[in-house]
Amino acid sequence: MCRRHRMPLRRRRGAGNWRVARRCRCWFRTSAALAAVRALAAGEAGDVTALSDERPDSARDGRSADITIAIPSDRFDVTLDRLTALGGVRARTVTAEDVGDQLVDDAARLRNLRRTEADMLRIMDRSGKIGEVLDVENQLSGVRESIERLDAESKALQHRVAYATIDVSLSTEAIAASAEPSLQAQLNVAWQMALQRLRGFTLDLAARIFVLIAFAPYWLGAVLIVAGVLVAGTRRLAHTNRM
Repeated sequence: MCRRHRMPLRRRRGAGNWRVARRCRCWFRTSAALAAVRALAAGEAGDVTALSDERPDSARDGRSADITIAIPSDRFDVTLDRLTALGGVRARTVTAEDVGDQLVDDAARLRNLRRTEADMLRIMDRSGKIGEVLDVENQLSGVRESIERLDAESKALQHRVAYATIDVSLSTEAIAASAEPSLQAQLNVAWQMALQRLRGFTLDLAARIFVLIAFAPYWLGAVLIVAGVLVAGTRRLAHTNRM
């Protein structure tokens, strides 16, 4: 069952600066939906921004993939509904952050920095002293670096507002091995049982031979006595027949 979590928006200073950056994280029970997620991003005028797909050596091993897509913010809710309709969603979380105040602050800082840049350029044009020009030029370099950095951060925030981010994790568990042993395993078991029976038969035969050897004087004596009696009886019978 899909679990949904929504985080509260960060408190804003001004109601007129409402600019929301939204993000969603989805977990799927199957990796088979990877192609469908990519097709969904293309169908919603979005793009794949990151992809990691670990393919196993064997079809019985588990497979996992992570994909990040950027979707136009006005298509965010529709895209989430279509993702859920794919089936196999284990859980998902949705977060939203109001960055309107930060964008307003960045814009104000950029205006101030650009005014400072313009003032420094005018000072350099009016000044005729090399030392003053070099000093202003060093300060101007730092101001321009701040402008570039702040401008990049502001554009990144604007992109987060214009395009929502959806992170999708897909995984398939490894198929459990069959409980029935293979033919080779069965042959190995049969061979081991045959060896055990042969060992038992050999030990039993050796025990019987040792018994015979141990009692050899007794049964040899008995054989000699019986043989002597038979010989004596045979001779007596022969002597009687001649008379």
